[in-house]
Amino acid sequence: MDKKKFNYNYILKFLKEDLNKVQVKRLIKNFISDISLNIIGIITQLIFPPLMIMIYGLEGFGIWIFLTAIPSSLTIINLNINAAANTQMSIFYNKKNKKGMCETYTNSVFTSLFIIFILIIISLLLINFYDFDLNIFDKLDTYDLKIILIYIFTSLYINLIADVLRIGLTYKGKLYQDTYIESFFLFFSKFLIIIFSLVFESFLLAAIALFLSSVFRIITYYYYFLKHNKGTIMFSSKLFSLKQSKKLLKLSFPYYLWSVNHFVKNSFQIIIIGLYFNANIVGLITTFKTLFYFLPIKITNIIGRSLTYEFTKYYAEKKFSLLKKIFAKFIKTISICMIIYIIIISVIGESIYNLWITNLQIFDYILMILIILDVSIYIIGYYFAIINRSINNFLSQSVFDTLMNISTILIFVYLYKWYQSYYLLFILNIITTILLLLFSIYMAKKVIKSFDLVSK
Repeated sequence: MDKKKFNYNYILKFLKEDLNKVQVKRLIKNFISDISLNIIGIITQLIFPPLMIMIYGLEGFGIWIFLTAIPSSLTIINLNINAAANTQMSIFYNKKNKKGMCETYTNSVFTSLFIIFILIIISLLLINFYDFDLNIFDKLDTYDLKIILIYIFTSLYINLIADVLRIGLTYKGKLYQDTYIESFFLFFSKFLIIIFSLVFESFLLAAIALFLSSVFRIITYYYYFLKHNKGTIMFSSKLFSLKQSKKLLKLSFPYYLWSVNHFVKNSFQIIIIGLYFNANIVGLITTFKTLFYFLPIKITNIIGRSLTYEFTKYYAEKKFSLLKKIFAKFIKTISICMIIYIIIISVIGESIYNLWITNLQIFDYILMILIILDVSIYIIGYYFAIINRSINNFLSQSVFDTLMNISTILIFVYLYKWYQSYYLLFILNIITTILLLLFSIYMAKKVIKSFDLVSK
């Protein structure tokens, strides 16, 4: 059998009848690159926590996680213009509308830089005027703490600027170029932090390592942006308009809410745990979420991220029947995978965790069950919403998810006086995730129905 024919027709067998050869080739490249990103992500997630615990202890690891969660909290006001701009540019690209692409990119750059400027002002005010008199920081000098935060905040802003350049590598659907760069820096940043920590055993040097990694990352993206966009994307201040910027802000609002939800359910919940419990509990929950929550999300994202562009392409070309067919196949596959995941981890999860974190001799089976139920329902709901995200039409899901996640925090804080256990937070997470799944199913059916009306 011809090798080229084998690659096209059998690697993605369950999709072969729905995609042409160009799409399959692009999808395979994106798929393989995403596998590499997730392998690197899995390796770093499995290696980084044990090494940090070995260097700083569980309490020290909890402090580091809390420190990095503080700058992440500012993402609650980052409108995530880039994600909306990337999808919009993909639609224009498939419609062969070069002017629309250039206008979208120019306005995304100006708007993103303005938002980053606002974030910088807020972080400077926070560092200068907040005393950080928290129990979790008892072992850190106040001056050193503020210097550490300056480096971590600066790293965040450099990465946000680099994300503006990333659009130039992804809007054509060739995600693999961007993915390989991300794979390298995902590993490189963790590697640099571990090396600096081993040599100096200092949170300050660990923060400097994070900063240096961010600098190298933006230089790399700038180089590849110039290399791959000659004569394609034209950036010009003449193309800037308040009307286009407002349109982008409107399109980006669902992505913004999605980022808020991710922050509230992860970074902010870590902050809440740190405020109500101790650094040891923060470290314990972080390791559990690393292994049982974020790991399956990374794995299931491998094909999902690659398929999103194909959905966008089919939408732009008005091939709604193919879009619905692939979507149905994907939902069925991901649902079966999550059922298998729950069964397997329920049986061998404790053994896997103890093999990974060998020096703690601590395991909380109830916490593990709560987390794997939450993540399994979340992933299914996430992929029901993928069809809406691929066409920049998921504001309703984002608003609903935001209200549910904020309600979870408020209810936890209110009930904590009677039930002082972190189990409560994860039980509330499951309830929220079930409601989001049901709402995502409803909205997916609604948008598919709209496709049918257009087809008629």
